[in-house]
Amino acid sequence: MTKTGVSSAPDPSHRGTLMLATGALVGVALLVVGLIAGGIFDPRPYGSLIRTDHPATFTHRETAESFVPQSSPWSSDAPDRFSMRLTAAMAGGEEDSGYGMALVTPSGRLVVGVSPLGYAAVLEESAGEDPAGPMTWRPWPHVRTGPEANEIWLDVDNEGDHAKVTAWINREQLWQGELDGPATGVGLWQTTFGEPSTVDFRSLEWYADPATDNP
Repeated sequence: MTKTGVSSAPDPSHRGTLMLATGALVGVALLVVGLIAGGIFDPRPYGSLIRTDHPATFTHRETAESFVPQSSPWSSDAPDRFSMRLTAAMAGGEEDSGYGMALVTPSGRLVVGVSPLGYAAVLEESAGEDPAGPMTWRPWPHVRTGPEANEIWLDVDNEGDHAKVTAWINREQLWQGELDGPATGVGLWQTTFGEPSTVDFRSLEWYADPATDNP
């Protein structure tokens, strides 16, 4: 008696379809990886690059703060929308310290800083008052530790009597909020909680619409 049944061998047409689908998925995955590596999904600053400064290396010796104002490229008042990108790294000394950027407002400053120990902070400072949140020092996984360079990026949108600010650390969003008053100036910020600390403020990039550039 002869037995009959369905063959277990795969249909060649189905095997070809599966191979094509697998190849397409691999191609899409490689494309996405390439786009990520190329920075296509990175945040974009407000406007175009107007100027790049190379501030200096500073040693901070006191258990207090230092603020070094930076001359902006604006021909008059700060534009409505602008961005700054600071690249800096610890160059020696006390790791229990911090460095970053500060926005000047009519009532004080907004500080965005990182620590070589892997902490980040967003602090509001008013004259005669101790620094306060909205984000006190805390560990943040995207901060590069020790002597590795960190990029601190601020997007500022001045809207009349207040400003919307977005802070990025190494292209990852750290904080977003509003200030009571427009941002009118920018400076380098540094502190130490122990021995002197030295920071190399390597570059400061200014972005805005081309119309805000100096003639």
